[in-house]
Amino acid sequence: MADKDFRAPTLSVYLYPKEANVDDAKFRALVSEEGAYIASCLGDYAGKGFRMGHMGNIDKHILVSAVAAIERAAMRVGIRLEPGKALGILQNGFVEESSN
Repeated sequence: MADKDFRAPTLSVYLYPKEANVDDAKFRALVSEEGAYIASCLGDYAGKGFRMGHMGNIDKHILVSAVAAIERAAMRVGIRLEPGKALGILQNGFVEESSN
């Protein structure tokens, strides 16, 4: 979403599904209850998604925990999803990465 010259490899932005009508503050509070920390989007994207930093000493275990917390919070706010699907995609990516 950011202009190429302003993209940050240590930050990811995720937008909520438009049809889900997510209360951003509530969602971020639930993610925190589930054990991960995310930030609100800024500017034109405020309230439409969240930001997740991934810099420093981040390993596979931390990423799995964060994705699981986000999945649980998403289900708690009524976003329809297949439990574990995001984790499966992440885990497959780890396996493919280590196989190469």
